[in-house]
Amino acid sequence: MVCAAQMQSQVNLHSSFAIQAGTDQIKVMRNMRNLYFLIQHNLSTNIFEDLCKLSEIQYRKEQNQFECSNKTLN
Repeated sequence: MVCAAQMQSQVNLHSSFAIQAGTDQIKVMRNMRNLYFLIQHNLSTNIFEDLCKLSEIQYRKEQNQFECSNKTLN
């Protein structure tokens, strides 16, 4: 028999996987968008040392803008 604590643990595990998958999906989409931009403008990927680093910078910038807009609303 599965007790309530085990069922709750499984629910938490499933939800954490879903959250992680969503986060990874956003990162993959951001990397694809950046790569598409480079290809579209005939730029070499060697221009950027690390495309993932660029994506992280974009993510931080988006987060900062989101936090600033929340502070403005409050």
